[in-house]
Amino acid sequence: MLNKSFNPVSACGIKAKGEGVFTGYASVFDSNDLVGDTIKPGAFKGYTGNVIPLFINHDYGAVPVGSLKGAEDNHGFFVEASINLQHTDGPTVYSALKRGDVTGLSIGFSMGPDDYEKKQDGGREIHKLNLKEVSVVTWPCEPKAQITSVKSFDESETIRDLEKAIREEFGLSKSAACRFLSRVKSVIRGELEADLNKIEEQKFIKARVSALEQYLKSFEV
Repeated sequence: MLNKSFNPVSACGIKAKGEGVFTGYASVFDSNDLVGDTIKPGAFKGYTGNVIPLFINHDYGAVPVGSLKGAEDNHGFFVEASINLQHTDGPTVYSALKRGDVTGLSIGFSMGPDDYEKKQDGGREIHKLNLKEVSVVTWPCEPKAQITSVKSFDESETIRDLEKAIREEFGLSKSAACRFLSRVKSVIRGELEADLNKIEEQKFIKARVSALEQYLKSFEV
């Protein structure tokens, strides 16, 4: 299972350095994230200098938008990331970073059963993790903003409206949202075709039964 831990932009300290490069904290120690998890110092031990993929909104089905290297300090896991400006979304992401239009950074990781302790007030105290990726995230982290995004589903009247609502609510890229909707349409189409085939089959059986009844009646005296 892949876990996620969000670090808001106010705590990231993101700084653009030119040519697609930026620095900041992918995670900070001893703070509670949105689900109540707390990452402790030492959790990123062994990842100093490792090349880690950089995604947009945890869209693992897409090509990474860049890569980064990081190291622990007293505050958290500090990274220097390089965005591939030849990537389709690279210039847009870097421009958003410079404008401050991103919500923050988020890490994707897995853990073993002995890597964390459950806290009494909910959440986990994480002492060790297997870091899989870091993502630039753009979806709203404020609960009220999330409610607004959910409301947009009810107001959707077209496929394009649904695509936008899915992107805003789940933080997917346009390509990922389109793939999701395409799969949904395929599943619905398959079910409709199965239902239509069943209806046609029932009509055929009913017609044959009716014909047989008429045939049997012809023998009645």
